[in-house]
Amino acid sequence: MSEVTRMLDEIFQRIDRRDLFKELEPQDRGNHLVMRCPSCGDKKLFLYKNSRKLICNHRDHCGFALSIWDYVQERDKLSQRETLEALAKYAGYDLPEASSERGRAYINALGRQEIIAKAVRISQELLFKAEGEATLKYLRSRGYTDEEIQRAGFGHYPARDSFKAMLGGDLSPADNQEFSIFAPKSLGDSHTMLIPSRDEWGRPEGFIVRSLLKDDRLKELGVQKYVVNFGYRRGDHLFNFSALDRDKKLIVVEGYIDALVAEAKGVEGVVSTGGAGLTEKQIDHVMGRGVRDFVLILDADKAGEKGTLSAIKLITAKGGRIYMTALPSGYKDPDELLRQDGGVDIFQEAVRNARAHYLHLLDQRFDRAEEAIASQGKLTDMEKDLLLNDVIALGGQTQTLLERDLLVQAFMERGAPLGITREALEQAITGLQVAREKEKKEKALRTGLETAQKLVDSGKTQEAQELLGGLGKMTDQLPAETFEALRIPVTEKEIREKVKDKPKNIPTGLSIRRDPLVIPSGAITIISAPTSHGKTAFQINLGLNMARNQENKPIHLFSYEENREAIILKALNAYIQADLSKNNFRSIESYYRTGEEGYLKYDTLPLFHQKREAFFREIIEPGRLNIHYVDYSAEELVEAIRYLNKVSEIGAVIIDYMQLLRLRENRASSRQEELKQICLDLKDCAVDTGLPLILGAQFNREVSSRTAIHASRISEAGDIERIANLIIGLWNMNFAERDASGTPPQDDRLYAVILKGRDMRAGDHDYLEYDGNQGRIWNTVTDSEMD
Repeated sequence: MSEVTRMLDEIFQRIDRRDLFKELEPQDRGNHLVMRCPSCGDKKLFLYKNSRKLICNHRDHCGFALSIWDYVQERDKLSQRETLEALAKYAGYDLPEASSERGRAYINALGRQEIIAKAVRISQELLFKAEGEATLKYLRSRGYTDEEIQRAGFGHYPARDSFKAMLGGDLSPADNQEFSIFAPKSLGDSHTMLIPSRDEWGRPEGFIVRSLLKDDRLKELGVQKYVVNFGYRRGDHLFNFSALDRDKKLIVVEGYIDALVAEAKGVEGVVSTGGAGLTEKQIDHVMGRGVRDFVLILDADKAGEKGTLSAIKLITAKGGRIYMTALPSGYKDPDELLRQDGGVDIFQEAVRNARAHYLHLLDQRFDRAEEAIASQGKLTDMEKDLLLNDVIALGGQTQTLLERDLLVQAFMERGAPLGITREALEQAITGLQVAREKEKKEKALRTGLETAQKLVDSGKTQEAQELLGGLGKMTDQLPAETFEALRIPVTEKEIREKVKDKPKNIPTGLSIRRDPLVIPSGAITIISAPTSHGKTAFQINLGLNMARNQENKPIHLFSYEENREAIILKALNAYIQADLSKNNFRSIESYYRTGEEGYLKYDTLPLFHQKREAFFREIIEPGRLNIHYVDYSAEELVEAIRYLNKVSEIGAVIIDYMQLLRLRENRASSRQEELKQICLDLKDCAVDTGLPLILGAQFNREVSSRTAIHASRISEAGDIERIANLIIGLWNMNFAERDASGTPPQDDRLYAVILKGRDMRAGDHDYLEYDGNQGRIWNTVTDSEMD
């Protein structure tokens, strides 16, 4: 997420939309505003509560659709920077000072955005001039009207030197080593049809450029039909996500043109994968924006089928719902259908009739079976067996008893002639699910036994015995003697030994109002902050401070968000405690990627290498601080913590972050209940092992200022604050605010407040120094800030 997008998210939560659009005479209808359309003049312009887009309901007569950003920019005739400043003013949001690091970051981003937006405008103008004649001819040959071409935003990419001359001025923000709208070299040469890619606010952020050459010529040249400008990462989010309006439902297609033409024809919420399947980053991005329902309309070729199966696995694993539909026979993609008379209505009807993925796949399988019967009179025994195996496999994909029941019922309606009873099918599906669970356990057992054997071979017999004891707990049934210990009273000696062996509370190297901030052992600590307010940096600094203390046992940090290498390099940055460049992290990352020192200040190189070597020699390689990127379920995470504590004894566990945890078998009635169960399991683990478990967490959107920080506003949390021993809230003072006290923002500091503490007083707070470039957090000791 870019710096500008982060700020826009904050602004969006605060802005008074009725004041912003007062010239359109807005009327509040609860979950949406109804306004006068600036195009047709009717009171049919809608802006839904969570939408960033204005859409006129008179699709067939008007077609007006514009993002909030574009509307304000066009209405007030503003530049990119002026548009952000205007929106911030309406929201009462103070932008960072231009001289600060965040200020420079957003100004640079807007500079790039300004050039991209200008390039898009020029390309769209060229499309209807002599330079764009061939591109326009191609678009018209596909059946698009000029009005639809303009709505979709297509443009013509001219020869690069000519393009640069048309743009004029300083182009370096959009033409550098990290990003360039003039690379690769095929742009403006073999590839000329420009498709702008927009972020969720509708602002152009890069180009996708299509070649009009035939496939055999492309093959000769060794280039793909579609290319993107250098530095634009199309796999990070779904193309045309800005099309999402009132629904939290996405219609997912493959082609860029499919998505743009659908929107140009008034179909809302159509996005493109830009390929045959969804990526995990794309799914995480849209689900992070509240999307839970996906309607898949991917191409019916082998790549499309493979992409569909991959998408089903990824989405269901993250708690999403998938629906599938098929286009009428004879149409290979949505674009072809939408170009036909009545195609829009047919497409929308197909979306409305989309079925749960497992039922859709079941229908497809029976359709193939019926085709075989039509051609050869009946199914062979082998074909029947294959059909049943496929159906049973689909049953194994169902997430709940209700889904399984619907699948079985659908099978019985179409599969009655096969003579299979309902009871037999349910038994077979249950058998498959049990078998899969058994297979998972057997795999875990085999891995455990192999590890135990290695421990024995290396002379670590005790560790091997403890591991085997843990493996024994994987069996479902427990013998009665397991509970015999409940009858035996405890002795004073046992209490003394337990207390003696209990891990000590761990100092963090930080303090609140000059009282040392100590993490309690055998309990849950929650570190919560709004998005981008330093939660991960705070946890990295905690881990680093704990690891530096040689009295502490090894620290383990489990990341569910960023990969291990990124976290380790951020920890290295904090360890060095120096400004190595204008962007420390990127310079360090560049050094490890290329081995080049060019992005590091020359006079800091001796310190960098000295600290780098010490960091790995003293912190990482001895296992003082252990970083793991995992996608474990909550149950697997608990098992991993217990295992690590048994085989090596550890000092503390840090988990980044709580809202990304999922149960392997979720039977909770809501996400809040699921998260509560996860925290209860982790609390039991902390109590049993005596370990301090530190969970990162995010606040919900109600926390728009530090005065709004409260334990009950942890996102998706329900009442889990009762489970924690210590809760710390953070607010990055770079995020300017207005509150009742009139306290001005303090750049480069973190406001830390105790929200709950059994050994610390709730309400105590302090300001911690936070150097964003160094990724370092430490205490400021001034009495005035203790008030």
